[in-house]
Amino acid sequence: MKSYLIILTAILLVHCSPKNTYQEQPLLNYLSKQDDFVIRTDHLNQLKANLTNNSQFLNFINQGNFKNSKQRFELLQKIDVNTKALISIREIGKDEVDFIIITEPAQSTIAPSDQISSKNYQEFSIEKRVYPSEDKNQVLYSVIIKENLFISSSQLLIENTIRNYNNAIAPQSLGKLFKVTEENSLYFRLDSESFLLKNSFFPSFTNSFGDWGALSIGLANKKMEFHGFNSRNDSVPYFLNLFKESKPVVLKSPNYIPEVASSIKMYAVQDMEQFNRVQNKIKNRELTLDTLFNKVEEIATFKLKENTLALIHFTSLEPDYLSELSVNKSSDSEYRDYPIYRLNKPSLIETSFNALWNKLEATYVAPLEQSLLFSSNVSDIKTVIGNLSAGTTLENSPAYTSAKASLAEASTVLFYQAQTTHFNPKKAHDYFLAPNQKEDNNTKVFASQWVGDQDFFHQHLVFLDLPPKKGQGGVSPLMSLQLENPISYAPQWVKNHINKKQEILVQDNKNQLYLFDNNGKLLWKKQLKGPIQGKVSQVDLYKNGRLQLAFTTTNQWLILDRNGNEVPPFNKTFKDGNLSPLAVFDYDNNKEYRFVFGQGKDIYMYDRNAKNVRGFKYNKTKSYLLEVPKHFKIQGNDYLVFKGIDGSLDILNRLGKTRVKTAKNYSFSENEIAILDQQFSFTDLQGNLIQINTKGKESKRPLKVNAAHRTAMKFNQLVVLEDNILYSKGKKAVLEYGIYTPPNTIKINQKIYINITDTQNKKVYMFDSELTMLEGFPVYGSGEIDLVESSENGTLNFVTKDKENSLVVYRIKESKNTN
Repeated sequence: MKSYLIILTAILLVHCSPKNTYQEQPLLNYLSKQDDFVIRTDHLNQLKANLTNNSQFLNFINQGNFKNSKQRFELLQKIDVNTKALISIREIGKDEVDFIIITEPAQSTIAPSDQISSKNYQEFSIEKRVYPSEDKNQVLYSVIIKENLFISSSQLLIENTIRNYNNAIAPQSLGKLFKVTEENSLYFRLDSESFLLKNSFFPSFTNSFGDWGALSIGLANKKMEFHGFNSRNDSVPYFLNLFKESKPVVLKSPNYIPEVASSIKMYAVQDMEQFNRVQNKIKNRELTLDTLFNKVEEIATFKLKENTLALIHFTSLEPDYLSELSVNKSSDSEYRDYPIYRLNKPSLIETSFNALWNKLEATYVAPLEQSLLFSSNVSDIKTVIGNLSAGTTLENSPAYTSAKASLAEASTVLFYQAQTTHFNPKKAHDYFLAPNQKEDNNTKVFASQWVGDQDFFHQHLVFLDLPPKKGQGGVSPLMSLQLENPISYAPQWVKNHINKKQEILVQDNKNQLYLFDNNGKLLWKKQLKGPIQGKVSQVDLYKNGRLQLAFTTTNQWLILDRNGNEVPPFNKTFKDGNLSPLAVFDYDNNKEYRFVFGQGKDIYMYDRNAKNVRGFKYNKTKSYLLEVPKHFKIQGNDYLVFKGIDGSLDILNRLGKTRVKTAKNYSFSENEIAILDQQFSFTDLQGNLIQINTKGKESKRPLKVNAAHRTAMKFNQLVVLEDNILYSKGKKAVLEYGIYTPPNTIKINQKIYINITDTQNKKVYMFDSELTMLEGFPVYGSGEIDLVESSENGTLNFVTKDKENSLVVYRIKESKNTN
């Protein structure tokens, strides 16, 4: 994945003048220009032990792109070296690597084998040891040259070493690095032929950073640290020379970048003239930087989903900057008191700093204190502002805090990435961040920092594997989506049967129906003839796993495929309209659906072929339906429930005949009927809980609440809202005064979540089953919510109305001690 840029940020590059250092570092005599990766250790056995217990390294070995890497690492376990050694790793074929170890024979042994042979090559004797294996025999070759022991799984590498041992062919720059670095360091080649580059350990342009890099090694069970330096070469326009006049600073960008952002890159810039001079050399151009950017002190880029945003900090943000940048000299819109402007020169930002990015689309800008935020769309700006308001920024992220512990306080350049579970790596370097198992909920963190000094850059690189901490929860905005008109139908999650991800369905007051994917991309928009009634149901009409959307509007019953196309004959129009919400019954969970809705006093029931169910006799009621018809199954029996606005309650069997006799009329409250304690349960305007068992026996219990109370009865738990107080299981939660939606309960992974929204004060509340509010709540929102578990990372996401014509998606990171 390009977003990680793992080894780009791992590079410590050196450009050196030739100097003979081989006599001082004798093992260097046996390295070659074909070496891609060299490990220098003062104790090979200790290094192997540390690698064996390091989860980050094992991710790579077990899952990496190199098809034989695991077998080669297993062979290392057969070599016992209690002294210093060099391990050279080379590419020997497509996606295949091999190694050669150079060490002292006196303190080294190779595991015994029943199959040992030798052959002479030139004046040396090469020993071959074969180790039987179920898949393929493993082989080690060894030879002693000038009191040095060479061990490899490749006979060719041993023979090449013998042929070249009298000729010092190791790169001079590598020799220089050996002289100035210590034992326990990594060295890697960075030209275009290096297998690290060819297999996307770092992007192709990084070969312009230099020839070789070096880092010292620090290993712990859940952590890998590398620390080193990068020398400067002022005569060549290398990337880091953009910042050679920039002093390290405590970066401001983490205070604004959302915690949910990815591919974060931050740069301190104090001399814009020098920056642009080097940038022009890199880009081979002559561009005079707009004076608007004279006071820039820091630049950052980051991604929200697939979109890249830029954040530019100024030493002082003059009011006329925005008038120079904007089309109308005034803001186009406003979000939570932050104005948003449309840019008059969208290409200005991209071209002014394009040494820092390949492509950046900037159409809008928003001022954030002394900073300007640039984005291709308004929705992403709203997401940043939402996280800023909620305090869910990078600076407040526990993962970022953990990474900073291994970094210097001040930075010149800092790259950062965090990933939590469940993603499919495409490149070799992604495996350093990948989880070992599906149930691994750890956060994988990567950070690389350059710190400018007088003659060189220090660098610090860290990989972390962080388990969830107790009490570490929270909620943060993921994205904001804009509609053309005010929202009329509350946003709802629907499942994409192709990729199994959740998508967002919403309707505006012009009766346009929108479907957005989980990244906020509009998949389609469809003009309907009326507003949707009730909720949309997903069905599998053809029993092939493909899902459709079923619903009624005021005058239509429709079923749409996932592309928004109507599915004939499920596109019926009813004269005179006034259709009730659609109910979908699946009595035996076999997808033999019954579609039920009312029109006035008429009741319609259709099968999955859009034909009337002739055996159903309940086709007329005495009054209009008060709520969507319900289907309940109690002890194996089916019960169909219809509530009328005249107070009637009919409990029927599948044929539409009375199954349970009830009283003639009830003074129903606004709350829906549900099953509680295996009984049909509802409340009346007098605040009583009325329950009817399957024999028709009725009981009444006063709840001591007013007529305007609201309830939720799911999962055998009663939740009651009266005014600003929420009650359940003998407990209560007192909220601020406001206008509230009815409480709703959702069950995910055996946990019950209770949510409610104050539409007056625009606050969304979320509780557990014990009415303990989840960490991070309340959050901003102005409508009912829909909560799902993300198929990507196992977190909980919910969507709700934001402003009149926009919606917002939040991510919930649950605390481990949540009930």
